[in-house]
Amino acid sequence: GDFNRTIVAAVSEYVKRQFKEHYGLGDERIVVIPNGIKPAREVHPEKAAELRRQIFVKLGITEAAMPALFLFAANNFRLKGLTNLIKALALTVEDRTARPIYLIVAGAGSSRKYRHLAKKLGVSERIVFLGRLRNIQNALSISDVAVLPSWYDPCSRFILEALAAAKPVITTRYNGAAELFDDKRHGSVIDRCDDTEALAGEMSFYTDPANAARATDAIIEDNLKEKISIGRHAKQIVALYERILKRTEVRGQKTEGRDE
Repeated sequence: GDFNRTIVAAVSEYVKRQFKEHYGLGDERIVVIPNGIKPAREVHPEKAAELRRQIFVKLGITEAAMPALFLFAANNFRLKGLTNLIKALALTVEDRTARPIYLIVAGAGSSRKYRHLAKKLGVSERIVFLGRLRNIQNALSISDVAVLPSWYDPCSRFILEALAAAKPVITTRYNGAAELFDDKRHGSVIDRCDDTEALAGEMSFYTDPANAARATDAIIEDNLKEKISIGRHAKQIVALYERILKRTEVRGQKTEGRDE
């Protein structure tokens, strides 16, 4: 490739396609280096257990309900697909699932319109809004599945955090993080953000403990934690800089030779 011009390091193939489409950059100008995350913060079992207790109190349920807890975490609720997620939740309530689904919403976004939608669709008792969380790992540890039906995301850190915690994930193909796990093995990828029936179907699938356990086992077996680590990301960044420097040095030597 031509390393004498600016090189774009894209965090996903999804982002690469956007640079090619909207900026006309050729393949030689773009290097894909998937996003990575730092090692997960330590889970505090006591705090996680207390969080689960608080969630159950807010939902008005006990462990006897055998709930399937789905965690959605974002600050831009609209962009990350909370409306369609609530609609999908309503569909799962209409049909019987292996376990009843309850949705945990974490993030600093305004919840007013989403509470109204949940009430309109009759699922207010199935959703709890937690606001901003300081330690997402505690919430992930008490959840069964991470879900983010995003309309756009270069490479969601939340989905990577969930995979690092060995939790099945559900997201859309408009999230670059979908490239870092195998659809139908580690989680599910929805082709259309507004396909609430498909989303509801995948959510229902993971209410079966056996299906969720298979995904968790596959995540661990395939060592996705290493694949999505910041260490892997940093190594690829360093390797890119080394390639650029090497090309620059070679070009400089050729230029000096012509000057003589």
